[in-house]
Parts: sequence; structure tokens; C-alpha cells
Amino acid sequence: MIGQEVQFPAGFVWGSGISAHQAEGGNDANDWARFERAGGVKRGQVSGPASHHFERYAEDFALAAELGHQAVKLSVEWSRVEPRKGQWDEGAIAHYVDVVRSARDHGLSPYVVLHHFTNPLWLEQYGWWKGGETPALFERYVRRIAEPLGHWVDTWITVNEPMLLAGAGYLFGVWPPQERSYRSTWSVARNLMKAHILAYDAVHEVAGVCRVGPAVNVTAFKQPHRAPLRDRVLGSSLDWFANHYYIDRVRHRSDFIGIQYYSRATVQQLLSGDPLAVPDGMRRLPKTDMGWEIYPKGLYHTVRDMWQRCGLPIIVTENGIADANDERRSLFIRDHLVWLKRAIDEGADVRGYLHWALLDNFEWAEGFDARFGLIEVDYASGERTVRPSARYYEKICRSGAVSLVDPVPFDH
Repeated sequence: MIGQEVQFPAGFVWGSGISAHQAEGGNDANDWARFERAGGVKRGQVSGPASHHFERYAEDFALAAELGHQAVKLSVEWSRVEPRKGQWDEGAIAHYVDVVRSARDHGLSPYVVLHHFTNPLWLEQYGWWKGGETPALFERYVRRIAEPLGHWVDTWITVNEPMLLAGAGYLFGVWPPQERSYRSTWSVARNLMKAHILAYDAVHEVAGVCRVGPAVNVTAFKQPHRAPLRDRVLGSSLDWFANHYYIDRVRHRSDFIGIQYYSRATVQQLLSGDPLAVPDGMRRLPKTDMGWEIYPKGLYHTVRDMWQRCGLPIIVTENGIADANDERRSLFIRDHLVWLKRAIDEGADVRGYLHWALLDNFEWAEGFDARFGLIEVDYASGERTVRPSARYYEKICRSGAVSLVDPVPFDH
């Protein structure tokens, strides 16, 4: 395959992503900021100014445009827009209008996420996402922000990785609000479904012609050779719950599905509470700085399965690697895109690929240790440095093709 190219369809959209709390900085009004101050993050880190994106968004969009990106996934921070229930911060709303206008001015289509994990502190009195009123409260916020942003936004993502929010926050208790309850997990998952449906209708009513969908985290499942029947049954059940349960219930109110893929896992890993970390007996496998197995073929499997199950257009809204030394990111991008193209060749309607992330940022419970950015950030000064992998990805964005300089190991 040396010298060959993998050509993506005309109109395929290339880009990258960021999120408000992870990149903006300077916000103490949400549950994650409180969690950080309580020592919930690795080595006691707090997001603080994060990547300084709040004041440097135009510079960041200019860099994305320079790198050939056509779209950027970004989020609105609910706690900035509505710091107290029913009290809207007009300055914050104006800021996000400026953000999406700036993206447009730089030739980037903004894919706006309405909920990316964080919640305003006042939501606690309603039981966070367990509370029966929370979906309606979310809908109020969605209506308030969709009207001023709607002129510049044609792609909306209602909820980012809802099943990860439910699992990490309410089942394993490693994220806010740190519960460990099966009952709460089910309640949260159902409320996040209601929130998506309400938001879908609200955005279409308020913003007019646009497309609206969720962005779900998907995990490729690995069954050990000759796995016991119990593990096979459990694996199928976990695959359904983790990858399909949410989508099966909201696809009738979705214009597309955002897929966010990072790795694969065994049943044992998923039940451990650290679902993507490579077990000791599998250390020979290539992995990221966070210990996640690098398994490009999993993107093919998850995209193909979602397409066959739902029949809705798919956008890969996140796919990336923690790689501080930038040693594996280019190969990671190449191999995942080759497998993604195979899913397209087999009929999957995939409309775009957004690499995670545009910038190094605050990676939730991992803090600043995990560096996912195509652009390196000096967190002290805010200085941006374009990594070599960003230039590699730029060639793909501009050409719409992946050049196979070396053979791609299709069997890994």
C-alpha cells in the first residue's frame, strides 16, 4: 500500500474541538470548579485560567483556520449564562455570540455543544441530573442561548457524552456529584434523554433551519479468546448499555449522531471503574499517556455498528490521544482515518471528523497532565505552539486524503 492515498468524499468536514470549562478558565460557578477546590482532581490541580481560551478565542480560531480546519466543536458554559436560576448574564451571552461570530469570521463552522459535563451550582437544590425538574430547567437555558446564537450556528450538540456523565458521576462516583448508586444512574440517564428531546425541539423552534444531535462516547468491546459464556453475555449487555441504550431512545429526535471514540475495553475493565486503562497483562499493547490502548479498528466497528443500527448521518465529534511528546499522534490520526474510510466504503454515512483537541486543556480528573492538543499550551503564559502532528493533520484537512507513506497494519 506504499504510495497510495485514501481519499475521503467531497464535502467531508475536517476540524477539531474544545470545551468551555476545559479551555476557557476563570469560572468558579459550576460543580467541577467546586470539585477541583475540594481536591477531586489528580495531584490537587484546579482548572484556574485553563488554556486562557476565554480571552484568546479569536487567536485560537485563527490558528485552526491556518491549519486548514473547516469546523470547530465548542461549548457554551451554562453556569456563565445563568449563574443564578432565572438570572441571565447578558455579558456572558454576548461573549458567546462573539465566540461563534469569530469562528465564522475565520471560516470555521461552529458545532455548539449545549452541555459539556458542567452544571451551575444552583442546580444542586434540584438534585442535579437526578431531579425531575432538571430537563425542563435545561430546556429554558437552551431556548435562551439558541435565539442569539442561532444566526451563526447550524449544527448543535445537545448533550456531550451523556452515559459517561451518568456513569462517572453517579455509578462509579469519580466525578461530581460522586454518587455510587445504580438507581441514580438510571434516573440520570433517563433525564439526560428527556433533556436531549426537549432541547432538540427547542433549538428547531427557536433557531430555525439547523441540525441537532447528541454526541455519545462509544467503546469497542474486546472479548478474550474463548471467553466464558457469562462474560460473553455480560459483554453484550454492557455494549448495549454503554453504546446503544441512550441512542436507541433519542434517535427519533436526532438529525445526526456524534460519535466520540478513544479506545476499546474488556468486560473486566469496564467493571473496574477505570474502563479504558490497559490491564497489566496487556502492557505490550501500544497505549496513550493515560494508559488507554490505541486501537484504530475500533472506530470502524463503532461507526459501522451505529450506522447499521440507526441509519442516521454520523459525525466523529471526538477522537484523539494524550501524547505530550507528540510521538504517536500523527500515526494515531492516520490509522483511525484509514479505518473510518473503510466504514464509509461499506456504506456508513459519515459527514465529518473533528480531532480532539485543538488545544491542550484541563482534562477533567486528570488535570493538566494529559495533553490532547494539536496545539501545545504553556499554561503559565498561555503561549501556543503548533505541534508537528498538527501540520500532518493540516495536509489531510486541505487535501481530503490520507497518504499511506508506510503500510497500515490493518490487523491491529
